[in-house]
Amino acid sequence: MSAASDPMTKFLRGLRGFVRSLPTDEERAEILRTLRNTRDFLDEVEDLVKIFPTLESNQEMSQAITRLDLLAARARENGLDKVLGIPKPRTNMKAANESEVRARAEELRKEIRPLGRTGITTTLQRSGAPVVVLRAVADGLNLPLPSSAPKSDLIRRIATHIVNDRGYRLLRGDIPEDTEQPKEGVS
Repeated sequence: MSAASDPMTKFLRGLRGFVRSLPTDEERAEILRTLRNTRDFLDEVEDLVKIFPTLESNQEMSQAITRLDLLAARARENGLDKVLGIPKPRTNMKAANESEVRARAEELRKEIRPLGRTGITTTLQRSGAPVVVLRAVADGLNLPLPSSAPKSDLIRRIATHIVNDRGYRLLRGDIPEDTEQPKEGVS
């Protein structure tokens, strides 16, 4: 039997390999630090899960919200909403009848069609039309608009579109050249 295949030699070789693979004091400290941080993290997760609402607590919360809503409605009825600082529900043109919006948009389109750029801009600004009406004006002109354009941008785009469309129709010959020039003033 050779010394290399001797079971005792194999055992000692394995033992030396094991000793060499042991961590240093610094590596062991790092492993312990990592385990401690992991345990702390899991404790935090556990604490979050403990305070997370459940189905039962959600129903209680829903009932409380309903009670608060009823109290706010009563406060509005009794005029206490101002004292309590409860804002009034906002009314906007979106909630209004769509036919009213379309009718107002059509009125504005007829009013601004013959005007020049300045007249269109001034008329739309003075009209006090909400954004939903200005969007309806643009829709009636087949003018695509970005979804979140500010009111001033809508007015500028509408004015530019009308003036450009009139110019293109004049160039194509759809409008006779002797047609009265657009009015710049506002009546």
